[in-house]
Amino acid sequence: MLEQVEELVFETLREFGANENITGLDNPTVETFLYGDGGVLDSLALVSLISDLEMKLEERFGVQLTLADERAMSRKQSPFRTAGALAEFVREALVSYS
Repeated sequence: MLEQVEELVFETLREFGANENITGLDNPTVETFLYGDGGVLDSLALVSLISDLEMKLEERFGVQLTLADERAMSRKQSPFRTAGALAEFVREALVSYS
């Protein structure tokens, strides 16, 4: 399942980067820094990206998830720091949802 989730996250990042003219999202990997020191997104762009990803999750998996919740914000390591961390966080949310 992680592979499917990673591909969805990477697809969302590529589309978001192209639509918003954000350099660095055209070929994301698990190491791509998204938010924080060295990240390519500011806080407004991160919120928009999360919204786009939540819509894609509903379309692809038929689930309504809120990714920017207390569970995400209370983590010691931000799930929004890298593309890989985001994919793992989404996978965990999907497993918890089932």
